[in-house]
Amino acid sequence: APTEISPLSRHDALPIYVGAVRLLSGQAGWVAGPHLNIYTPRTLAMLADLGATRWVAPVEVTRELLAGVLAERPAGVEAELFAYGRLPLAFSARCFTARRFNLQKEKCEYSCLDFPDGMLLSTREGQPFLVINGVQTQSARVYNLVGEIASIRATGVDIVRISPQSSGTVEV
Repeated sequence: APTEISPLSRHDALPIYVGAVRLLSGQAGWVAGPHLNIYTPRTLAMLADLGATRWVAPVEVTRELLAGVLAERPAGVEAELFAYGRLPLAFSARCFTARRFNLQKEKCEYSCLDFPDGMLLSTREGQPFLVINGVQTQSARVYNLVGEIASIRATGVDIVRISPQSSGTVEV
């Protein structure tokens, strides 16, 4: 019997460490999230070919890069942009809040509930730097593109993502 060729074999530029993409390859309806580092129309087309139906742009993407990728967006792929909230910068398998209180992740006593917007970390000069929030490291400042919604739509973005805060999210 002939050997079946994986859909990924056509895309040998796709690194082996993109495990979730490998598992989802050939299944339609999955989201290519902001941590996949999609910065070119060619990469977006490749992932659409593998079944992605939505692209969430990386948080550091510029308006020009976003417009360039979306100008050549494959049919059937939605575009989403992070528009409000603390920027997600890194993730860990270990809960930072539990670790701060010397608790095991499995027995954390939900200590994060005492910090609804995370725990602020400051520089030596006392300036806000980062927020640790469970397993996430986030920006200390709240990112806000709400006043830019019209220009965001003009680039071709379909959906804006709002990351909830402990207060004010409904108004946003």
